[in-house]
Amino acid sequence: MKEITYIAVGVAAMIAGGVVIFQLSLVVPIPGVKYILMAPYLSMVIYILLSKVKTNYALIKIGCVFGLIMMIMNLYMGLTIIATALLSQLSISPIQHQSKAFYGAVLFSAYAGICALVISKYLVGGIFKEISFLWLIATGLICAAFGIIGTILAKKIMKHLMKYSYEQ
Repeated sequence: MKEITYIAVGVAAMIAGGVVIFQLSLVVPIPGVKYILMAPYLSMVIYILLSKVKTNYALIKIGCVFGLIMMIMNLYMGLTIIATALLSQLSISPIQHQSKAFYGAVLFSAYAGICALVISKYLVGGIFKEISFLWLIATGLICAAFGIIGTILAKKIMKHLMKYSYEQ
């Protein structure tokens, strides 16, 4: 029951934050900019969720809930989120120590940018067909860098909040 609550609150936070960041991204007409701007926030929320939900396949659970909800608004966005969750979960599966949450959060941000552009390029088409392979890689690297920043910030916030926690 605790796991479901954490996932629900985390997904709600990602949606609420995503709406604000999406509005800001409309000002910059660069493919993938919304995922670059979203990367620090996404990685913060994902890191906190992975730190709290320590079950196997937590990223897939989070991603499927988030993706299915977002499919209501945009099919391609939902597919992007589910693909991102699957790739992130596969990438962190071999990790057996505490840094699993860190790498999962950073990779989630990186894969979100790459998957969004790949899905836009090959499924949406139009102007997105012009996205170069180099821009795909650059977007993934920028999202990863911003994801690291967001994850470090999340660690600091959690450390600060633990001082005042009843769970100690």
